[in-house]
Amino acid sequence: LFCTFCCRENHRTHPFHQVEQWTGTHFQESSLRLAGLTLHLGHDGGVCPSGFREVPQEVADEEWEPSQPGARPPHLQVPDTPGYLVVVDTSGVHYCNLAYCNCPDSPDPHIQLPGEGLFP
Repeated sequence: LFCTFCCRENHRTHPFHQVEQWTGTHFQESSLRLAGLTLHLGHDGGVCPSGFREVPQEVADEEWEPSQPGARPPHLQVPDTPGYLVVVDTSGVHYCNLAYCNCPDSPDPHIQLPGEGLFP
């Protein structure tokens, strides 16, 4: 059982794991995207020194995944912000926050994906 920050840090190298969040009475399906995890392309998964589109990294535990009875689970809702990638993996469908490398000599974004083992 991890806080939001520790969950994000412990899954940084496993961005397609399924996670759950404790609601106070039970565990509910969630996602690493909702925990604020961003998949950084290039630099061995680190932040590009040339910058990238800002994605919030701190998400308060109570804001991680609000419970909405009867609605589609938040981790399965299409994000309403740009900068995400839909990944279909053996563990399910994942909406991932994505940050491309912006270095002057970096390849085009569609070339960066296969370099990370992601094939469009």
